[in-house]
Amino acid sequence: MVAGVLPLDVPLDARWSVAGAWQMPVGAPELLGVPGAPDEPAFCVNRGIERLHHRVTHQGVDLVNGRSGDPVRAAASGLVALAYDGDNGNGYGGHIVIAHRLENDRTVYTVYAHLERGSVTVHAGDLVCAGDPLGRVGRSGRASTPHLHFEVREPDGLGDRWENTPVLDPLAFVADHAGPPLPGQADDSTPASYLRWAAGEGLVRRPADPATALTRGTWWHMLG
Repeated sequence: MVAGVLPLDVPLDARWSVAGAWQMPVGAPELLGVPGAPDEPAFCVNRGIERLHHRVTHQGVDLVNGRSGDPVRAAASGLVALAYDGDNGNGYGGHIVIAHRLENDRTVYTVYAHLERGSVTVHAGDLVCAGDPLGRVGRSGRASTPHLHFEVREPDGLGDRWENTPVLDPLAFVADHAGPPLPGQADDSTPASYLRWAAGEGLVRRPADPATALTRGTWWHMLG
């Protein structure tokens, strides 16, 4: 049971690939505080992880830009374990949980909460790639203003319920696992742009250099 909620059969397990390079779930993929579109206000952190007497009282970061409706994207390639559009009383409102396989045999979960009602576009069992649309920023559940509540959690075992697993700093985690940077004015035909896409799909391992020759081992990794 992935994240304690999704049965994992053999065909789905075989198609579930490594996460590849990571990106921000809102705004510009490469950097927090930069608009993701010309007419989109930049996002900032309104609230971070909070602890009280060795207990985590706020388990993620709240990303805000003063409005609802902006797109929320998958932070990395993974398997949708849970997609809920509505409010089941747990405070998350519309929320999505994605399980990600890392290259070192670790698994982490990402959580996207308070999504706008009716905006969820994925279903449990879907395989998504980094940057795929999941829903839109909203204020469903226990939220006084529109924002994305974003979590990264690392379970001890794949079957651990996602709500009960330890939390990681999501912004630091995304930064540590991001793909190779794009040049400032790069278009979609530069080697660095292709490399960033390939790293995001898990086709090449990080870090990667666009000047490096393609080896037989890398080629077989890409095919796999």
